[in-house]
Amino acid sequence: MYDFNYSLSSKILHQIALGNKSVMELSFDWETAFQKNKFANTENAVIVTGLARSGTTILMRALYETESFTCLTYNDMPFVLMPGVWSKMKVQKNKTVEEKERAHADGIMVSINSPEAFEEIFWKCFCGNDYIRKSFLVPHEPNNEVLQKFQLFIKHVLLNSNTTNTAKRYLSKNNNQLLRLPALMANMPQATFVIPFRLPVAHAFSLLKQHKHFTQMQKQNAFVLKYMNWLGHYEFGLGHKPFIWNEHQYNILQQHSIEDINYWLYCWKNYYEQVLSLVGNNAVPICYEDLSIHNAEQFQHLLKRIEIPIKQSTLIFKNANFPVKEKIDDSLLKACMFVYEALRDKAMQACK
Repeated sequence: MYDFNYSLSSKILHQIALGNKSVMELSFDWETAFQKNKFANTENAVIVTGLARSGTTILMRALYETESFTCLTYNDMPFVLMPGVWSKMKVQKNKTVEEKERAHADGIMVSINSPEAFEEIFWKCFCGNDYIRKSFLVPHEPNNEVLQKFQLFIKHVLLNSNTTNTAKRYLSKNNNQLLRLPALMANMPQATFVIPFRLPVAHAFSLLKQHKHFTQMQKQNAFVLKYMNWLGHYEFGLGHKPFIWNEHQYNILQQHSIEDINYWLYCWKNYYEQVLSLVGNNAVPICYEDLSIHNAEQFQHLLKRIEIPIKQSTLIFKNANFPVKEKIDDSLLKACMFVYEALRDKAMQACK
């Protein structure tokens, strides 16, 4: 999130654009008509997905820095389903692009031109009832009609009139993509799904910290909760919805307080067990700790894997140390570390 200092008129515009399914569908149809008979290569997309706080944002931005990709940016909000039409409609203001620390207060600076995770708006529009439940998210399998629309969506982003090079590849970050990853992997065999993962305890602590941070923010500003829900950002805060693959997982989570680090550790286990079952072929895991320790080497291995010219990133993958004081469930941590080490082995094999 860029910031939440929105004017009343801007809040109303966001409500119209993102809070009404009919408007979203209509905007997509307008963009489809606008881009009719134009061509863009949607085959070699790169989609970064992973549990929030695994390094997905910094990894997406490092890839975007290579200038090989086209991606949605804050400038495309709030009509992200019609980026080309919206760029023609809105009033362009000649002003200095100002960078601000994003709402997470984690040191990542963003501006209106920064790439961001807005792709989930598409899935909410066309499949929301299939995977969004009252208290959690479930996996779903998009049908062929929706998968074809997703190809059109990628085309629309690539053909956005703000883009000068329509030969660039599509890039996105979407933490919810795991919910539909098998169908996407089958439908997009030339795409690459890059999945960062992180040491379980550090990751769980970061999730808990952000949950407290956004909960407080949303209590003070109701628009923050609306905005995150519109974007499908249910990772933490008052609108949190965990990923659930079976009833047993949900029952176990119900036994933990959301203020307990073991709750978030169990969320980690559920998510990355699914990742472990899917990695291979066009799903590539990457260890965040290895990125932070061996930045240049590991990042260049990834660029080689996705066939991008080698380029050093100016962004730093920080390996933060968290003072974890909460009592950790030893058996749960052991299970998580088994998954972590298995993913790390696969990550090393994938980027050789």
